[in-house]
Amino acid sequence: MRFRILVLIATAVVGFAAPSSAQSEGIKVRGRWTIEVRNADGTLASRTEFENALVANGRNTLVGFLAGGARPIESWEVRLNTLGGALCQPANPCRSIATTRTGDGVQAFSTLTLEVPFNFTAPVEQIVRLKGSVTATSTEANLSIGDVTSYTVVTDQKTGNMVAISFTHHVLAQPIPVASGQIIQFTVEIAFS
Repeated sequence: MRFRILVLIATAVVGFAAPSSAQSEGIKVRGRWTIEVRNADGTLASRTEFENALVANGRNTLVGFLAGGARPIESWEVRLNTLGGALCQPANPCRSIATTRTGDGVQAFSTLTLEVPFNFTAPVEQIVRLKGSVTATSTEANLSIGDVTSYTVVTDQKTGNMVAISFTHHVLAQPIPVASGQIIQFTVEIAFS
């Protein structure tokens, strides 16, 4: 499944409305995360919500598309980086991807989905939503999620390999504790207004 940056730009354009006094601050891109850690029986262990930021590579991707030089997005990837060891053995970070990548030693969960609930009739914030989950497989104690990153995955035109380019990132002020066997479910919303 191929995702194109066009989806993001179209969302931004559709969400643009004539400025009013409440909308006079210009076009904005924001990110919102929700992370739920669930026990193996499905009960909720913790829920954390926070905002994240578009990083330089993310801005460059958007500008490259507007300038006509960006490569199409093949898929998306979300990484949950841990403190204290490898949460998803043997690899750190835990990764959730939208397509299977090979050749770079990635151990990942193919659980990531993309939703783009377009609203062509209302001048409201438009959202690209990534949802996924990973299961902690480590037997190490005292592990926690310390930071999170979303990536766009594109094909390198020189090598033909798929590469991940960071899009948004956030370092958590309070790391999220996770134990072996717990399921980490997350939603990342990238919104344009």
